[in-house]
Amino acid sequence: MSELVLSIGGTRYGGWLEANVTRSIERLAATFSVTMTDRWKATDMRERIAQFDPCTVTLDRETVLEGIIEDIELERHAGTHSVVARGHSRPGELERAAAELPGGELTDIGLAGLARKLCQPLGVSVINLADATADQLFARAQVEPGETGSDILAEHARQRGLFLTDDARGRLVIRRRGKRVVDAIDATRAHRRRAMLKGDGVRSSITVKGQRQGSDRWDGKAAAEPSGQADDPSVLLHRPHVTLAERQGDSAAFRERARFALALRRGKSRRWTFTLPSWRDTSGNLWQPGELYRVSDPWLRLDRAELVLAEADWSVGAEGTVATLTFGLPEGFDLPVEIPPVRRSEGGWNE
Repeated sequence: MSELVLSIGGTRYGGWLEANVTRSIERLAATFSVTMTDRWKATDMRERIAQFDPCTVTLDRETVLEGIIEDIELERHAGTHSVVARGHSRPGELERAAAELPGGELTDIGLAGLARKLCQPLGVSVINLADATADQLFARAQVEPGETGSDILAEHARQRGLFLTDDARGRLVIRRRGKRVVDAIDATRAHRRRAMLKGDGVRSSITVKGQRQGSDRWDGKAAAEPSGQADDPSVLLHRPHVTLAERQGDSAAFRERARFALALRRGKSRRWTFTLPSWRDTSGNLWQPGELYRVSDPWLRLDRAELVLAEADWSVGAEGTVATLTFGLPEGFDLPVEIPPVRRSEGGWNE
């Protein structure tokens, strides 16, 4: 069986009754949870572990997370002893700490520069795996009262169609989804297979409305009422949605924003989950959220050349060593994006 190890202050702790690590391209920080129930080991662990301890998590000696321990649970019942520790990678502090910017705002700054300003007080490094989009300047980035670093970064990342996640070294990563297929999934090996088609979030059209500041060459009605609309022909109901833009812009920018929002909703409405008996793909690499995989499963009515791995959960427990992988549609992770042609199959699945 493979081994998940939590290291604290140079001391390695393994042999967990249950343990898991979860990383997602849609979440800022990876998380982990470990459970120890042996009486003597649990007692020893209780003496050695402390809240906010820096820690490292490895899977078969490969580092997958650098962060801190946040939650600790101690329990004794009917002669049993248990210790549960949970934590997150370093970028998770952006979700908890109030955003700090000099004077409360910055002007003429890109997403990568903004991320470095917000991460510096927290001791979190930033790596840009996207393109020049991450350096395109915003006229102003302002912190509102109560906003966390993740709040302000997520708002600006949406406007550039970029994702904020982390890596094994505890750095904040700015990225797009993968563009080439890195491996294939053999659905026949899966312990469990599940498909989820949800309709509550999809919309037949999205209109983005906003206001652009007037100038000598741009004023009147054009400045006061710019808007952009995108339509999804796969939604057979009349279900429009109207939203206000986060920042000023023109109709062309709002059209792109509407297309992204529509595709994102559609992408989130369809998810496929497979639980496989290995933490690694056929090449021996750990499954990588954000990358493309070839997936086919006739029983789930799934026959696609490629899907994006949205989330990977590596765990060891009663089922042994397993990886639970959740996949989504590529168009839910792109900007700009065209709504692809619809092929309607039986059972309501639009592929």
